[in-house]
Amino acid sequence: MEQPVRTLAVDIGNTRIKIGLFVGENLAIAEDFPSNEEISNEILAFLDQTEPPDQCIMSSVVPSLRSIVRDTIEERCRIEVKRAKWRVRELVPMQVDQPDQVGTDRLVNSLAAIRLYGPPCIVVSLGTATTFEIISGEGVYLGGCIVPGVGIAKEALSQRAALLPPYHWKKTSELLGKTTLQQMEIGLYQGTKCLVQGMIASYRYELGKEYKSIGTGGYSQFLAEDGLFDVHDPHLALKGLYFTIHLTGSD
Repeated sequence: MEQPVRTLAVDIGNTRIKIGLFVGENLAIAEDFPSNEEISNEILAFLDQTEPPDQCIMSSVVPSLRSIVRDTIEERCRIEVKRAKWRVRELVPMQVDQPDQVGTDRLVNSLAAIRLYGPPCIVVSLGTATTFEIISGEGVYLGGCIVPGVGIAKEALSQRAALLPPYHWKKTSELLGKTTLQQMEIGLYQGTKCLVQGMIASYRYELGKEYKSIGTGGYSQFLAEDGLFDVHDPHLALKGLYFTIHLTGSD
C-alpha cells in the first residue's frame, strides 16, 4: 500500500510560529513556539518527534526568521521548503485595490475557510493583530480590516502607563472591576469581545446575515468558549498551507 504524503506546514507570525505535520489529509501533530532567534532548537525538537516529511510549505510575516526556519528544515529533512506567498494568490481571487499587499497569512486563512467551511464567511484571527477577512458567496476575498491585537494593546498600556501593574489576557464575565488590576483585565477581555462581536454584527448588517463567522489565532479560544464564532479552528493557517501546496502542486 502506498504511504500517504507527509506535509510539513510552517506559519511564522510576529509573536508565534506554528508548525504542523499532515499525514495525508490529517493533521497528525501541531505545536507553536515564540517567534525568536532561538527557533531552530524548537523546530529540531519538533522534527525529532515525527517521521521525516516529504514536502514542506511555509508562510512568513517575519523576514528575519524566514531564512533561519528554512535552513533548519532543509538541512535536517533534505527537502526544499516552498513558500506560500505566490502560490496562494493563484487560489484565492481578490477584489481589492492593492492585491500584492494582502498578507499571505490572511489569504492562507481565507483559503482554508473557503475549502473547509464554505463561503460566504468572516474570518477573525486574533494574534499580534486582530484581523477580519471577508469572503463573498462566490469565494472572492473582498477585504476586511486590521486592529491592534490583544498582545499589542496589553504591551502598549503597560509601557505607556508607568503606575499600572502587569496584567494578563484572562477570560472574565465581570464588567465592574473593583481594583486597578481587575479593571485592566476586564477592559482587555471584554473590550476585545465587544470589538469582535460588533464588527461581526456590522459586517452582517452590511453584507448579509448568511455570513458565517470563523475564529482562529492564539487569543481566540476564550472568545470561542463564549460563543462568538459559528466555527472555531485554531489550526486554520496550517490547514490553509496544506491546501496551498496540494492545490498548486509540489513543484
